[in-house]
Amino acid sequence: MAHVSKAIAVLAMAGAGVAFAQQGASGVRSWQVLGRAMQNERKITCKCLILCRDSMSSEMMNVWTEQSADGHLKLTVLGPLSRQGITSIDNGHEWITYRPDENRVMVEASPREEETERTTRNRLSLAERNYTLNVENDSTIIAGRKCYSLKAIAKHPEMPARIYGIDKEKGYLLRMEVVTRGESKATLDTKEIEFPRSIPDEDFELEPHDHARMVTYDAPLTISVSRETKQVVGFRPAVPQSLPYGFVVEAPQIVEGKNGKFIAVRITDGLVNATVYEWPDHKKGQKMREASSSEDRSVNGIKLQLKSEMPKTVEGGLLDCFVREALKKVESCLIRNRNAEPLDLDRVLNFEEETNRETGAEGKASDCYSNVYAIVLIDVE
Repeated sequence: MAHVSKAIAVLAMAGAGVAFAQQGASGVRSWQVLGRAMQNERKITCKCLILCRDSMSSEMMNVWTEQSADGHLKLTVLGPLSRQGITSIDNGHEWITYRPDENRVMVEASPREEETERTTRNRLSLAERNYTLNVENDSTIIAGRKCYSLKAIAKHPEMPARIYGIDKEKGYLLRMEVVTRGESKATLDTKEIEFPRSIPDEDFELEPHDHARMVTYDAPLTISVSRETKQVVGFRPAVPQSLPYGFVVEAPQIVEGKNGKFIAVRITDGLVNATVYEWPDHKKGQKMREASSSEDRSVNGIKLQLKSEMPKTVEGGLLDCFVREALKKVESCLIRNRNAEPLDLDRVLNFEEETNRETGAEGKASDCYSNVYAIVLIDVE
């Protein structure tokens, strides 16, 4: 998968190059211009050197970026050394990535094919429910360009504020920061930028080494979860109907990876996007996903992993919803004193807390339930 390229694309979509009218900061109608800019942010011709954070590894990368007004995008990683030379080209239909260390070319469907005016409007409406948006400063200088500083403050206190540095003349996103406990951390920072009239077509061509191996992946398939889904991926996905912190499920998809098919559940709060990956836990020793930024969960034969740059408390709360959904497919029974006793789902998730409250005992749940003989899990599907 083209993790490096997709991470940068998600940053661009999350921030969106906000095009402001030629007026003072107090007169800017932030949400209106944000929506208009989100639809046009791929139509600005530019070349720039950016420092950005890869959402899959949290590693900072130096990336040379070229974009044409017709929507072609080329990303070349300059550093760190472990990723140097990775190049991706997105023409709006295909996303082609070359990894020189493996001499491998990967061809995937462009994620931009799924971006429509309707999805943009939906995200903007959701963002308005979850954030307040204000212009903090209209004289910030980034990469030698005059910029607006736009601050989005989350209505859910668990979510951090976000600051966007927007080019005043071109309406292009140059910097994005996340503010946690009063400290800001840049996830995207432009070091230099130019806006040429055009970029030659040959600049958007890949030049892999001889005998490069080409791997083509099927386009992600958006699904509605049903019993038939289990036949395709080997398990029935856990997709909650509701999520905390203002997030919603955009679409569960079947995705093809180098180790087989898995489920990717895209979630968003309008400005922040994340993905929950799900795959069967029965394949011992098989690594379906890369290392996660949070602890993986394993429940009812499903492995769950969340990829994001959100606080751990938020990641945990979101993953708990997926765990609860997976547990709905299981009838659990606690056998104590040789008699079956139904086990409430909340007590499964908060075992220690419920145990101590009922018994008045202190210590771990395992200390209080010393007479537990077995816990039987029965798949009721």
